Amino acid sequence: MSELGKLLFVTYAFPPLHVAVAPCVTKVLAGLSRAGFSVDVVCVSAPGSAALDESLSDFVKQHARSVVRLLPSTQPTGLAKYKYVFGHWLLPLIDRSMHKWFSRYPMEWASSLYRGMQAAWAIDPMNSFQGQMFEAICQQPLGEYSAIISWSPYHSINRVMAKVKRHHPGTPWIAQFSDPWAGNPLETEWQARLCAKRNELRTVSRSDYIIHNSERSLELMKRNGSISRKASSRVIRHPFDETLYPKRPKARNNTITLRHVGTLFGRRSPELLFRALKGIVEERPELRQRLRVELIGSIEDKLMTTEAAKSLVNTVVHIVPPTDYVRSLELMYDADINLLIEANTDSNLFMPSKLSDYIGASRPILGLVPKGPARDAIRNVGGWIADAGDVREISSALLQVIDYVNGRQDTNSWICDRSREEFNSARVSDEYRAAISELMSK
Repeated sequence: MSELGKLLFVTYAFPPLHVAVAPCVTKVLAGLSRAGFSVDVVCVSAPGSAALDESLSDFVKQHARSVVRLLPSTQPTGLAKYKYVFGHWLLPLIDRSMHKWFSRYPMEWASSLYRGMQAAWAIDPMNSFQGQMFEAICQQPLGEYSAIISWSPYHSINRVMAKVKRHHPGTPWIAQFSDPWAGNPLETEWQARLCAKRNELRTVSRSDYIIHNSERSLELMKRNGSISRKASSRVIRHPFDETLYPKRPKARNNTITLRHVGTLFGRRSPELLFRALKGIVEERPELRQRLRVELIGSIEDKLMTTEAAKSLVNTVVHIVPPTDYVRSLELMYDADINLLIEANTDSNLFMPSKLSDYIGASRPILGLVPKGPARDAIRNVGGWIADAGDVREISSALLQVIDYVNGRQDTNSWICDRSREEFNSARVSDEYRAAISELMSK
């Protein structure tokens, strides 16, 4: 028996599945393991078509006591069977017919109707695991665990845990949310929004403890009326883990190197960054040879077709293929400036996990972000911020951070150590430990 007790993590996002939340779950697991908990995991085996990242495999083996991985059912059953038939066979047929019959209409209302139907019937990528996940959780010695912690997204894990609570009401359940569920401002399909609202109300109320990684996301869930009056809640940040960064001095770059790690698409666009850079190198031509902006990860093709993008690509701006998680930490560690680009919205509820890793790397951070928790965190830690929709503000912040690192031997004086520690794995594990103790004392 471990010193502090046993925990069970249940999640659809876990290494080697290459999704953003998987490293977050793993780092919290490691922190709680170091603190003295014994942690078991129930997760899924990555489907054959899924992107994999093996860079944390040894880290998982070091800190997890056991990992149960579920294989997907070969055939969906029940309602999932009908959704499968509708989503994979009938909807594509309807789509082809609508495009054939109604393509002459400029508003493309038929195609819009199809997309709405598709969203309403969309198959959760982890939907086929729900029955197996429920059975696997119930096969664990639930009475021995101090708490079961579920991780969202994927939000459908909460439907599984709500069912577990119905069958085992005494099971202490902590539900962690990395993203908002109902009321997500980036969700535009009304059918999906309605489905999220219904599922959140039906499931989250059964949880004993709610954890969000941003205050605004937690406040939204409270306004939705989803949290039981008996449930406790708190905000705990995504952690960085010191042990995963290089143990050597930072590399010396031949140019001032700015790096963005992650996917860029839709409203999370680098276009205004490109416009700001274009103006800067036109005003200060010497910077064209001294600046290198690396966009590491997948980028929607149309984002690179603008005039500003074409004027910079392969000279100032360089596209770098996606890399594994541990390698991405090394790239952050060796950057001169780390870039955060968020969707240009009136207000943002999200605290992106890579911001914690940027903070852990201790390199100057420039955030192109709207009002919200990410903007507040960057300001508190001592970084540079600009409104995601204001080219002039972006240009000004770019020049400020470039001038800061230009010619400096030590670029660590910018950071507020006290604010940085809020994201440290040791501090985050203490927060989880406090939540678990509070839950056990009820």
